[in-house]
Amino acid sequence: VSHQEGAVSNLEAEIGQLKREIESASSRLQVAEGNERDMAQEYAALKSNFLT
Repeated sequence: VSHQEGAVSNLEAEIGQLKREIESASSRLQVAEGNERDMAQEYAALKSNFLT
């Protein structure tokens, strides 16, 4: 029983770590998506200025 409790505790700790990693990755993705939008807008403006 003690071994099982230890295994459960380890799994719960791993779940917590994975949740934190997911939150971090999600935050990084949001930043990357924002950067992508900004770069697309800047590219469109530069292209427009170049063609006029």
